[in-house]
Amino acid sequence: MLLLDGKEVSKSIYQYIKDSKITRRLKLVVILVGDKEDSKVYVNMKQRKCQEYDIDVDVINYEKDTSKETIINAIKQYNNDSSVNGLMVQLPLPPYLQEYTREILDNIEPKKDVDGLTSNNMGKICLNHENTFYQCTPLGIIELLNYYNIQIEGSDVVIVGKSQIVGLPLSIMLSNLDATVSLCHIKTKDLKSYTQKADILIVCCGVPKLITTEHIKEGVTIIDVGINVIGQTSTGKRKICGDVDFEGVKDKVGAITPVPGGVGPMTICMLIKQILNC
Repeated sequence: MLLLDGKEVSKSIYQYIKDSKITRRLKLVVILVGDKEDSKVYVNMKQRKCQEYDIDVDVINYEKDTSKETIINAIKQYNNDSSVNGLMVQLPLPPYLQEYTREILDNIEPKKDVDGLTSNNMGKICLNHENTFYQCTPLGIIELLNYYNIQIEGSDVVIVGKSQIVGLPLSIMLSNLDATVSLCHIKTKDLKSYTQKADILIVCCGVPKLITTEHIKEGVTIIDVGINVIGQTSTGKRKICGDVDFEGVKDKVGAITPVPGGVGPMTICMLIKQILNC
């Protein structure tokens, strides 16, 4: 079994970034709405990593009752600020704003959309347009596969989960690389009939240990995007697992990502890489 180590791959990319010796000053603005602890932790991780590469980060933290108009006006302000290279809204937004997520994101200037979430950039991905920003997690997954020389072209790829942040854009990106892609979701009938044929299986549905040994064929490559909290250790630390039963499948797979340490490090790494392309 080959362990697809996102920490190792991201280190090689960060080394490349350091060797490139970027001289211009860059700034990222992150809009954070509310006090969701996971979102704050993730924003802090982005901020620390950006600062390692001399990227200035301004985190604009709004109260959870902030109106969509206030947020959109702020986005427009930063769109017009020439000192700001990248602009992103931390997702998910609080429940009262979620129906406006697309409207809020689409106010971001596409040339500053380092998260690749505007309709403009998603449309460019559909058209296989080279001059665009990609969603960071799908881009990180493709970098991971390429690093370990896992063949994409001609492979049967099954993706479980069709979110607009991971599953859906990833299906398009892999199709553009000449994979044959099946996109499965909660309404899919007989999931095993798809997953058992996969050369590459990517699971991003948020269901702990959904994929077991019965779902896969011998030698499959598995990319597990899930991060699910399933309890606490005796020391009070969070116990997490992926969407795949790692212990159950590890002796049957050809390659697999660990959780944590697989896809997660790649996501922030791709954000840094895209900021440098602003």
